[in-house]
Amino acid sequence: MKREPFNVLMPNANSWDRVPRATMIGTIVLNAVGASAFATTALITIGGVTVLTGASLVGSLIMYAVTSWAAKASTPKFDSGAMNSSGLLVNGRESAAPQHFVYGEIRKGGTVTFYESTGDDNKFLHQIIVLAGHEVNDITNIFINDTIQALDSNGFVTDAEWDSKIRVYKHLGNQTSATDSFANVSGKNLANTLIADSELTGDDALDSNFVGKGLAYLYVRYEYDREVFANGLPIVTATVQGKKVSIQEHQGSNYPIPLLGHIQTTPLCVSQIFFIPNTVLMTA
Repeated sequence: MKREPFNVLMPNANSWDRVPRATMIGTIVLNAVGASAFATTALITIGGVTVLTGASLVGSLIMYAVTSWAAKASTPKFDSGAMNSSGLLVNGRESAAPQHFVYGEIRKGGTVTFYESTGDDNKFLHQIIVLAGHEVNDITNIFINDTIQALDSNGFVTDAEWDSKIRVYKHLGNQTSATDSFANVSGKNLANTLIADSELTGDDALDSNFVGKGLAYLYVRYEYDREVFANGLPIVTATVQGKKVSIQEHQGSNYPIPLLGHIQTTPLCVSQIFFIPNTVLMTA
């Protein structure tokens, strides 16, 4: 006798496919819970609609619940660890971190891509925190832990709690050389700050190629003080106004987009121009 391969789509593949599973499952469950009186299957009409009662109804509900659970359990889950609020407000140190594309305005941390201590007894700690893998419109508020901090014209945090031991420089991603001034401190650049202070030598030595072209980042310098940093290094985050995106009509006029804060971490190319019909702009 030839045996056909099992296929749940075949109407007569084997006897299992013809077993009234719902009724059988319902009967077993009702008998197990002491409700055998309801185990008889019946058809009743309600409002012109014929429905099952008893064992078939109970069995059908159980099968639906089980199959729904199984389908949900087997569905791949999107890993959004870096996208939730706690994941955004930390600074990770990874060898191959995803590149962030920021649209709209949002507070976030970033990826620490450089870490060096210099000076006598490692007095200074230098840290670069990349906030976005592209030029941004601006980096506005600086947060230390969860408090907004004011910076003076030299980049020092002015709050007495930090005793001028933290200095923050900003690059918006439009820098093209190590001598380009930081966005928030005139006359200061990578060449006359980090590169000049670095003690790395040989192949690791910083030079004029250490620029970070196309990256928006913070260069944070900490001056060691056992009382100021009694609890360790604080978490530095920032409010980022993301990509310079515009709506462009077919005629070519540009309009700003009122985007909510959004971060894309996939390495995909994203169109920078959104084309919208004139009628949409007129009726918006």
